[in-house]
Amino acid sequence: MIFLTLELIATQPVINIVKLKDGKCKLESDVLDTRNNVLIVKETNMRYKIYRLTESQREIIGAIQKGEKIPEEGMERLRQVLKHFSRYIGIQSDLSMDADDQAREVQPDSRIRIQILPLD
Repeated sequence: MIFLTLELIATQPVINIVKLKDGKCKLESDVLDTRNNVLIVKETNMRYKIYRLTESQREIIGAIQKGEKIPEEGMERLRQVLKHFSRYIGIQSDLSMDADDQAREVQPDSRIRIQILPLD
């Protein structure tokens, strides 16, 4: 009898701000499918992420998936939009924020994760 351990991680969607070579920015999300409220994504053979999306999160991600690029002139407006979005969804950005913003800076976790599985 073989027993396998699966790791199920409850997580929230994240918006990433990607800087493009032409100076513009693009918003991307780690969630690609917003048709359902619950989404299970395989991270490794033994680890799965489970997203439970709210209607607001689904709407935000749907708008982001349209792929509009933001020019440099729109960065101030982008900061305002991200400040509003941050109530509903995680934001990963290296854009500087105003001192009165509620966004908190979080140190990245640079630990290496190794997963060893039997070959059988």
